[in-house]
Amino acid sequence: MKKILALLLAMLMLAGCLASCGSTALPESTETLETKETEKDQTPEKTEEKTETMEEKETESATSPAQTAETPAESNHMLNGKKVIFVGNSYTYYGNCVLTKSAELRTQSLRINDRGYFYQLCKEKGANVQVTNWTFANHGIGDLFESCTITKNCKAGYQHAADLKDAFYDYVFLQDRSGEEYTTDVVVQNAKKAVDFFRAANPDVKIFFFAQSRLYEWKVQWLPALKEIEKMGVTIIEWGALVEDVISGKTAVPGGSEQYDRNSFIINQSASDGYHPNMLSGYITAQMAYCAITGESAVGQPYAFCTDANILSAFNPASYVSRYYKNGATTNMLNVFRSPAEMNGLQTLMDQYLAAQNYKNY
Repeated sequence: MKKILALLLAMLMLAGCLASCGSTALPESTETLETKETEKDQTPEKTEEKTETMEEKETESATSPAQTAETPAESNHMLNGKKVIFVGNSYTYYGNCVLTKSAELRTQSLRINDRGYFYQLCKEKGANVQVTNWTFANHGIGDLFESCTITKNCKAGYQHAADLKDAFYDYVFLQDRSGEEYTTDVVVQNAKKAVDFFRAANPDVKIFFFAQSRLYEWKVQWLPALKEIEKMGVTIIEWGALVEDVISGKTAVPGGSEQYDRNSFIINQSASDGYHPNMLSGYITAQMAYCAITGESAVGQPYAFCTDANILSAFNPASYVSRYYKNGATTNMLNVFRSPAEMNGLQTLMDQYLAAQNYKNY
């Protein structure tokens, strides 16, 4: 009897074990695990988008976190993984070539990984570049590479160059103030300080100099400085000459039918601010910069990102027009962006103005 009871007990214990083992969850498939891992990897991107939205505002906090650099994807593009810096002021950032930054953000870590038009264009072409936005309102090159003289949005005597802890860049874009008080000698000296600064860190750095539209509108006395700067091994990009020539009617847009005026390329915010570049000029700046580096033609290059608010709120054309065209001012900027014929014509002019080297005539 005892043996029978023992046998029954053993059989009950075995049945319980089998029931327990049968209810144990099977390991997740590799596909499920990979999906969850991918979801985790995507979470920081949402945070990054919020950071970008904050950084494009002029009122951003000086303690805003730096954006996280992306790992270069597999690409044979010559700009993939390269470091690019834009040095200048509002003539470079107003049109979104790089995004508007608060002057309070002075450290390099808070100015890397800019997501403006230049970055977006490179991304469309398959190149992940690290873009540093070293543009400060009202500042000239001299203010950024020796003691700062600006008291508005900054403090006199500030040493901006000391904040560039890592001066190694592959490509540098310089842009100086439009001040009529500047002389050719002053502009050349300022440019040389910047050129020497970056070449000390990377002797092979490629350097470019933007000539903005205000220089040609005012016909400033220092335009002859451009050919002197070229002698330093710097490439001159006259995006401003293209814009001013179309505005004045000196140059027609090939294949275009739009009636261009100053508001086509320049904001009209107030009686005292009708000279900063708008989104269309910002695209021209970024596109000519890209072509100057790569040697590619501007014709056929992408530009739809310029007015895509799903990428960044700064690219919302309706908001931009509302903010920068006041007192009944209008612009046909959006009509131009929407017209393949107009954009093709402007891209054709970009190629022509990059090749023409008109600055040698001053």
